Amino acid sequence: MDRNVGGADRAVRGVLAAALFAVAYRSLFRDGPSRGALLAIVAGVGLTFNVVSGRCLGNRALGIDTCENE
Repeated sequence: MDRNVGGADRAVRGVLAAALFAVAYRSLFRDGPSRGALLAIVAGVGLTFNVVSGRCLGNRALGIDTCENE
């Protein structure tokens, strides 16, 4: 599968992943385990995968490509 996530899209996904991990951390250590914390962790892992690999299955399904021509 070709890369389809690049530039500003990757940066935004990275910031969102960090925010989700912060929310999950706070929720886990303040209120204890919850579905919201688990959901934030899963979403953060997914976004981190997108940032590291440069690939997104959702973008592929929708035909979106935010990579610069490299």
